[in-house]
Formats: sequence, C-alpha cells, structure tokens
Amino acid sequence: MLSGIARSLWRPASTATSVARMITPVTKSPLQGYLLSNNAFRNSVNSKLASPTTRAYATATTSSSSSSSSSTHQFKTYTPSSPGRRWLKRVPRDHLWKGKPIRALTIAKRSTAGRNNTGRITVRHRGGGHKRRLRIIDWYRREPGAQIVERLEYDPGRTAWIALLKHQESGKLSYILAPHDLQPGSVIYSFLDKSSWNQAKNGITTTLPIDKGNCLPLSRIPTGTIIHAIGMKRNGGAQVARSAGTYAQLLSTGETGHAIVRLSSGEVRKFPVDVCATIGVVSNPGNMHESLGKAGRSRWMGIRPSVRGVAQNACDHPHGGGKGKTKGGKDPRSPWGTLAKGGKTRKHPNKMVVRERPRRLTKAMLRQTLTRATKAACNTAISSSRKTNGITSTVFAARSFVNRPGLQAARSIHTTISTRFASTLQQQHQVDSLPTVNITTNSSANITITPPEGSSYYRPHQPTTTLSPLWLRDNCPCPDCIHPTTRQKLHASSQIPLDIAIASYNVQPEGLELVWSKGLDDVGDWEDPAKSKPGHKSLYPWEMILGSYGGTPSEHRASTRMNHAPILWDEEIMKKNVLWLDYDEYMNTPEGLLKGLKQLQDYGLFFLKGVPTRDQEVATAAERIGHLRHTFYGRTWDVKSIPNAKNVAYTNLNLGLHMDLLYMEAPPGLQLLHSLENSVPGGTSIFMDSFKAVELLKQQYPEDYDILTKVPNTFHYRNADHHLHYNRTTIVVDPSNSALTVNYAPPFQGPLELPVDQMAGFYRALRRFSEFIERPDLQYRHTMRPGECMVFANRRVLHARTAFDPSKGNRHLKGCYVDLDMFKDKYRTTLAAGAEGKL
Repeated sequence: MLSGIARSLWRPASTATSVARMITPVTKSPLQGYLLSNNAFRNSVNSKLASPTTRAYATATTSSSSSSSSSTHQFKTYTPSSPGRRWLKRVPRDHLWKGKPIRALTIAKRSTAGRNNTGRITVRHRGGGHKRRLRIIDWYRREPGAQIVERLEYDPGRTAWIALLKHQESGKLSYILAPHDLQPGSVIYSFLDKSSWNQAKNGITTTLPIDKGNCLPLSRIPTGTIIHAIGMKRNGGAQVARSAGTYAQLLSTGETGHAIVRLSSGEVRKFPVDVCATIGVVSNPGNMHESLGKAGRSRWMGIRPSVRGVAQNACDHPHGGGKGKTKGGKDPRSPWGTLAKGGKTRKHPNKMVVRERPRRLTKAMLRQTLTRATKAACNTAISSSRKTNGITSTVFAARSFVNRPGLQAARSIHTTISTRFASTLQQQHQVDSLPTVNITTNSSANITITPPEGSSYYRPHQPTTTLSPLWLRDNCPCPDCIHPTTRQKLHASSQIPLDIAIASYNVQPEGLELVWSKGLDDVGDWEDPAKSKPGHKSLYPWEMILGSYGGTPSEHRASTRMNHAPILWDEEIMKKNVLWLDYDEYMNTPEGLLKGLKQLQDYGLFFLKGVPTRDQEVATAAERIGHLRHTFYGRTWDVKSIPNAKNVAYTNLNLGLHMDLLYMEAPPGLQLLHSLENSVPGGTSIFMDSFKAVELLKQQYPEDYDILTKVPNTFHYRNADHHLHYNRTTIVVDPSNSALTVNYAPPFQGPLELPVDQMAGFYRALRRFSEFIERPDLQYRHTMRPGECMVFANRRVLHARTAFDPSKGNRHLKGCYVDLDMFKDKYRTTLAAGAEGKL
C-alpha cells in the first residue's frame, strides 16, 4: 500500500512551484507482544504506537508551498531538487529542541576512526564524520521524587530522542531516553528507592503509577507491561532495550528471584527482580525506516563504505577471490570465518536465556545443531550405560538437546542405553513435563489441555480445559490483536472466520503457540493486508487458558472477577460481624483498604471511626476507592434540616428505608455519609439487607417474587428545575453477570404506568416485600456520632433515619457517591495484589 500511495503522489517537480509530499504509511505496530518474529518486526512501520483508535488510517496529502519540505506525524520527504534529496525520507523533528544541549551534561567525543591504542582497526567502517559532543544519559535513575520533562532533544550519539528532566525539589537537570509520546511538561518519577513506595499524601496512600517514563524495579511492574531501558545487575544502569523503537514485555515477576522478560528480538530471558526498568517504548520508532538519500549523509555520520566480501581478495575475506561472484561454496561468514547469518557461536549456553531468539535456519546451522545434539546424546548414553549391567536397545528422544522448529529429523536418535537410564530420563521429563494438548490440525474442532498432576500447570478445580478455536483466535493477546498501551481489541469478533482452524502448534514453557490457517475477514483497505492472510501466530500464557476458561460461567466469573456471592445478614449477624475500621488504617495501609472493600463485597456495609470532622473529608475517604460521582446535588452534599427543603432527607421528618437516585438511569453504587455534628435526640440510622428480603420473598411467596422481577415500578424526581424519570423492576436478576439488584425507594416512587389488570398483583407483591423489609429483626440500627462515617452499597443496603428534634441541637452529615464500577475495579486490583504478595 505504501508503494502504491508513493507512486500515485510522485510527479516531476515544477521549477516554479515547490511541491511537498506527505506520506503516512499503514503497517502493523512494532510492539509485537509475545510472539513477534524478526521479519514481522522489521516490516512494521507504524510509529503511532499510542494511538487511541482501534484501526490505523492512511493519509496522503499533496500541498503547494514555498517551503522546500513538508511533514506529517510520520515521515518527512523532500522535493527531488537533487539526486540526494529524491529518496531522502526522515522522521520529523519539529517537536525537538532547536537550541544547544546543556553543556554540563555533555562531554567531547574524540574520534578514533575505529582504531585502538596501537593503531589497529578494531571496528571496521568507521572514520570521519561531523564533530559532536556526547550527551550524558542518566541510566541509573536513582533520584527519587517528581521530575518535570523540560524538553525533548536530538542526540547525535543515538537513534532515540532524549528528554531533559528537572527535579521539582532540587532543580537538578539530567538526560534520559525519551519514551514514545512523552510530552514536555509531563511529570515522571523514579521508584527505585523503596522509601518512595506507598507514600502517604494528604492521608491517602499512593500506589506506584505505571505511566510512560516512570522507572521502577521489575518486582513492582505488572505482568504484561511494555518496558525499556532494563538493567542487568542490581543497582546497575540500564543496558537492554535502549535503541529507537525497541521495547521488552514483562511476562512474569515476583518479590524475589528472577523476572522473565521477552525482548523485541523474540528472546525470552531472566532478569533479577530488583533491576531497573522504564515504562513504555523507546522513542523514534520510525528510525528504522529512514532513508539517508545519499552516501555522503552516512559519511557525515562517521560511517565509511562497506565492501562486499565477494569483491575482496581471498586473503582479505573468506568469500573473496575466484572468478565471478561465487563464494566458493561456503556458508556466509564474517572476515574472521565465523558464521554470519544466524549461526551459533556461543560455546556455553547462557543460563539466563529461557528461549533463544528466532534464527534463520541455514544448512550450516542444521549441520551444526545435528552434530552437537548427536554427540551430546551419544556421550550421555554411553557414559550412563557403562555404569549398568543390562544393556538394551532403546530409542533416545533428544528433546532436551534439540528443541527448535525445523529440526524434527534430529528428535529421534538411535543409540544403546540402559533401561535404568531410560526410566531415570522419563522421570525427569515427568517432573518438568508440559501440559498435554490434544489438537487436530487443520480442523475447527475444540482442543483439550490436560496438565500432569503435580506439575506447576495443574489446576485441581479443573484438571482438563476445553477451548474453542474461535475463542482462542478472538482473544489472541499479541499486540497485533490487543493494543499494547490501551489494552483494547484491534479487531471485531465478527471478523473471525467460522471455519478457522489451527495449522500448527507448539507447546512451550511460557504458553501454547498456535499458527492459524486463515486470516481475518473484512479487513479494510486502510489496515495491514497481512491481517487477512493465513499464518498469524499467537502465544497464550498458561495462566490465561488453564483453569480460567471453561466450567460454568459463574465459576469463571468468580475466579476471574472476584465476584463471589454476598453474605446475607439480619440484625444478629450484623451485630457479630459489623466492621469498625480505623480511619488512619483505612487511608494509609493497603491491608486496611482491603478490609473495607471485602466487607462491602460480603455485607455491603462498614463504618469508619476517627474521621476528622473537616467539611470535605468524606470526599477524601471516597477517593480512596475511586472517583466521586457528580450529580445535580453536587460533588458532595449536606444532610441537615433546612427550611423549604427540596428533598425529604433535608428535613427532620422520619425517612423510611430506601435507596438513592433510582430515578436516574444509572444510580450510584456506593454512598458515604460522614457525621460532622450530631447533638439532637433521635436521628438514628437504620440499615437493612435487601438481598435477605429478596431471599425470604422467593422462598415464601415465589409468585410475588416473579411479579417483582417482571413488572416495572416508576421512580421520578420533579422539583427545583429538575425532572428525572425511570421505570425499573423492583428485583433485577442478571445471570450473565451473577448479579442481583434491588430498586426500592417509596419516597421517590411515581405513579405506576401499568395496565389495570396488573395493578392488584403488583401492589400485593410489593406489600409482602415491604413486610420483610420493615421487620425489626432484619434491621441494624446505629446513631452516628461525630467523626464516624458509614460506607454502604446503595444498590443493596436500604438506609433510613428516624425523626429528630432540630430545636434541641444540630445534626449535620456530609455525603457523596461513588459508582459501583469504581468499587469493583479497586476491589479486584487490591485483592489480586494481596494474592500476589504485592500489598
């Protein structure tokens, strides 16, 4: 597509008018998730990594201007006024600082032309070039606290942009690698110092933000996060993923030991969990697609010409000499005789490498690998057989020595080993064995996965997992299908072919690798054409597919969404299990927060004590859970007796059991009421578990329960220039989400909009439901004292207040709302952090 757009836009330049061409190519994102191949990474052109849209669009614009160039957000091309400018294509630098760098943060670069101290050439093709100064980059990021991004700069010593930081407190300046889409004025942090973890600010415990540019140890970064500038030693500087557009992905981590990281080359390796890493992708990902336009520009950069090996003499290069262009029948080699195209030169394997990067399979590699595998297998078998008496002929599976695609011929090697050795080898494979996968290739049949008992993959609650190929393809976790930063799908479920099949598969320690027989349907012209072609590769981590999919939907939701069943309560149960949580513990410790959230999930109600009686303290307490819900009552609101009240809550009258804002389409999920002052007789708060009333109604009057789940009630609010109206059933059962919701608010009930023949049945059912609600033995009562705050689920717990005498004192409560989604989000993430030991 790119070449087509370029051809359609190219025209000979006019001498009178300078025409600039702006081209935005359309390709895949270079963030290639778990299973990115080298070719796929090289072919990816899209530098708009953090685009919020789900599909990439191509733009090609031709404009007339007096300027000799024009640019878009992708590449800058030039009018072909000279041969050197015709093919020149560069990434725009309009957003970079135009002045000089901070001189104190630079050092002079002394040119050596690639020679050592004895004058011998140690690095070929170096020499000349423009005079430059090296920028001193802070690879350690040890300075804690907030740092402001002053500007982005060009660094002639590297391909990525750099960012100038200024510390908010000390004013110290430093340079770092700029992550992609980092903007001047942004505030970034370094959390390598443990003292900066879980700081309390204004009484609120802060978590470590996973924002681009922030530097954290691997132990504090969530699994799946895209990172760069990774260290290799504790307290050491960043050494890995520093070039333009490079990145890595954290596959697993923990508090101690090693984390597993997948590099953009495809290599999976271990890193200590306490080394540094920066969130995001290195800036300037379009650098790999730049075209210098002419040889002279590379000379300005200090790069001298390269001479092909076949054009050299035989004494200068292994490919040299002879007639014509022949290499003498040799495999591609360097001038020093080592294999040049993917050949392995490491004699001893790196223990930190979990899986090597994909390599091109050459004849030399095949011969080399087969020879090594055969020798290793034979030596092991012979040494073992000498120690035994009985010798038998057995087929030795050399899986541990040759575990590479394309080397199936080396997987079975016939040798003579003892039966005892074979049984010992089999036991070792059972300890480290991978799950058994039953897949029929080129078939759309379901697949089954059975992990061996006793292995780390085994799930007792679900020994066998059955998966649909349609579900697997639709939920591919690679960045071609899930955007790396937004974590949103880049395709529609309707694009999955119904007859899609698995062309091939590979069982790996980190997950199940699948290659698909078909591409996506209905791929637009603006999208990467590769999406519609077969051969898409997916890697599904074991924790994603084992035990988390399958079984009943409610089991799946309970395990993945922490959506377990609530505990029904009455007065006796609540008196025994009521939670009074110290405000300081709630605000400053993750354990205290988790206590309150779990109590809300189980019982729908808990109390805070020791809350400062400041006017907006209830908002501070609510923001510990999530963002406040703004309504026409305001961000927060006062509950006290006032003349000419617009709401019954603002009077001194008895306020029956009810729920708030049921006349809105989406009533708030949580309500907080903070007692600032209470010196009046009366005004006791009453709470009731509506789920308990629903259970009793269902058991004793099933026909009335059925009416309240089907016949809608009317709720409205028409006062003070507001008119809100909504019809909803009293009891809402949502089996798709294992959710139960009750809608009960007599003060805000409007005229019923029902046929006459349904009136009597509805009023009878509502009356019986109300009888359970008004039972004193199902209610919990408490008179709020100053400094106390009630937190309850507005869609479950009914609340009420007895009448009070305002002439004998003051009663002032401050309230606010939080949406239920905010609570669920905080509860799931906090519970998961507790399970992983990250609180």
